[in-house]
Amino acid sequence: MTKQASLEGDTPTPAGELKKKEQVSLCCRTFSRSFPGMERDSHSEDTLSTMVLENVKNKLIHAFRVTAESRAGQREAGGGSGVGRSQQANEELRRAQIDGALTWLRSELLEMRSQDVQLAQTLLGLNTEIQRLRRESFGGLEVQGDDQQ
Repeated sequence: MTKQASLEGDTPTPAGELKKKEQVSLCCRTFSRSFPGMERDSHSEDTLSTMVLENVKNKLIHAFRVTAESRAGQREAGGGSGVGRSQQANEELRRAQIDGALTWLRSELLEMRSQDVQLAQTLLGLNTEIQRLRRESFGGLEVQGDDQQ
């Protein structure tokens, strides 16, 4: 079975997930024995992250396949043109609402980014001012200390 075929198959079972985790654990132990100087944690985290991402990918593929199949089944079962048009109009309305929400989110993110830049500039300015004041206060103490001797 090819990797592509396995991705298009059903979602992995919990037993399959457990077996994969055991294989990853065994692989990490073997790796750490073979290369004692290498960090085992980063390798196992990378492998585990890859497994999690593949699992999410498989679930998404499965969800979209089920959704597409159910839509096709509804179209075939519906038969009536009025019902199909109503569903199509509802789908277009839903997509328009989603697009509107995405546009709003993008504008909010851009606004947050500009505020973030402004805050960073303010913090840098404050840090510079604090450093200047520290230099002045320490410089003044050193001068006073020299006068007392």
